[in-house]
Amino acid sequence: MIEELFEKFESYLRSHGLEARGGQIIDATLVPVPRQRNSREDNKEIKENRMPEGLEENPNRLRQRDLDARWIKKNGINRYGYKNNICIDVEHGLIRRYAVTPANIHNSQMLPMLLDPENTNDYVWADSAYAGECFENLLNLGGF
Repeated sequence: MIEELFEKFESYLRSHGLEARGGQIIDATLVPVPRQRNSREDNKEIKENRMPEGLEENPNRLRQRDLDARWIKKNGINRYGYKNNICIDVEHGLIRRYAVTPANIHNSQMLPMLLDPENTNDYVWADSAYAGECFENLLNLGGF
């Protein structure tokens, strides 16, 4: 449903002349969720995208489990959750593109999905997670 609502909002912005311009800011934010108290065996199953044994038969217990969030170590601290990856239009300050991933997915992997080819300015601001020759090549291919 979020995809449909986001697209309707984007259509509304376009119909009112709010085109993406002024460049784009790419960033990701960690979103913590309650830590899971899984056994080692359960964690192994979850990492292999399998349902831990016994959860399917117990829907109440399953509702309390987050099987998609992942661990990441940032600044020496272990964190559990997701990342909100966004592309913000510099001129209007609006989020034009987004992607939600488990926390263990590196920010740089989302760059192709986040870049807005309709932005009329070719400036892209991003932190060091998006640095390197392969990202410069990707930006050049996209005309940024």
